[in-house]
Amino acid sequence: MTEGLGDWTRTHTCGELRAADAGRTVTLMGWVHRRRDHGGLVFLDLRDRTGLAQCVFNPATSSGAHGRAEAVRGEFVLAVRGTVPAPDVFVSARGQPLTRSGFEYILTKHVQTAATSCPSLSAKRISPHVLRHTCALTVLQATKDLRKVSLWLGHAHMQTTEMYTRADPSVKLEALEAMIAPKLRSGRFKATDKLIASLTSRPVMRSNRPSR
Repeated sequence: MTEGLGDWTRTHTCGELRAADAGRTVTLMGWVHRRRDHGGLVFLDLRDRTGLAQCVFNPATSSGAHGRAEAVRGEFVLAVRGTVPAPDVFVSARGQPLTRSGFEYILTKHVQTAATSCPSLSAKRISPHVLRHTCALTVLQATKDLRKVSLWLGHAHMQTTEMYTRADPSVKLEALEAMIAPKLRSGRFKATDKLIASLTSRPVMRSNRPSR
């Protein structure tokens, strides 16, 4: 498979792409370091002297480019032009950012699978927000720092995060254990000579009223 480059020129090297380049149209040139086919999507790791860049070929975006990528093998020399995607942490099977409904679908599927070994899950409503609360309590138990929980959740005020201290019983138990009762020594009291002298030297007040 041999094709000319036409008017294509390299705009970036494989190792210099960063998150700030998201949305830009770039042209890369290099060798195919690795190829993976994930049921429709073709992933090519393009290599040059500066590093690696992963190229994703989606038939929904460009069927022609996807067809060429299916015929590519290791160490082929390629020139690739495309748009740098946003660095999403979770992506769908189509290589797009995972939506809330997509996440709910995956969560429901795994809850149904887990319910076969834990039947009590069938009676519970497990949503992405429940996982958010669970993760917040896990972070609180691991770090004992409410500020880190607030930063992780993105809360604007600490008052919003304080609800987790009331929901986590271990925090209450640790607070009670921190309140140590004062230590008292048992034994007999022995007055000092100075104390006895101060008591005996005090004048006794007598009443001037005549007795009947």
